[in-house]
Amino acid sequence: MNSFLRLWYHESCRVFQDRLVNDEDRKWFDDISKQKMKEDFNVDFDEVVTQTPLLYGDFMTGDTGTYEEITDHTKVMVRILLDRYTRY
Repeated sequence: MNSFLRLWYHESCRVFQDRLVNDEDRKWFDDISKQKMKEDFNVDFDEVVTQTPLLYGDFMTGDTGTYEEITDHTKVMVRILLDRYTRY
């Protein structure tokens, strides 16, 4: 269930929170997300979302179409830098 809720929170952030323009509104969004997880799924937000930002993608394995959580943020940065380096 926790992996589903992490994906739900990630996608909600991309669809809604990314469009919010100030910290007050982003905090409001996080508070609602925390409340919904507690009320509807009976889990604490901090137990589900253990690191931020939550990253998902298919670019780490080279297997396009496999959308998965990326937990190693250092590998993401190395991958981005290597991709940029090889393009130039």
